Amino acid sequence: MAFWTAITLPFLYLPLLAYGLESPATRLAFLALITCNAVALLIGHSYSRP
Repeated sequence: MAFWTAITLPFLYLPLLAYGLESPATRLAFLALITCNAVALLIGHSYSRP
C-alpha cells in the first residue's frame, strides 16, 4: 500500500501549487505531503510484483 501511496501523493501537489504557497497553512500542507511521500517511498521501496 505504501508503494501506491507514494505514486499517487504527487497528484495532490498540483492543486496546492496552482493555488499558491503564500499562506502558512498551504505551505504546511505542502510540506506535510512531501514528508508523507518520502515516508511512503521509503516503506514501499521494496515492493515487487509476483
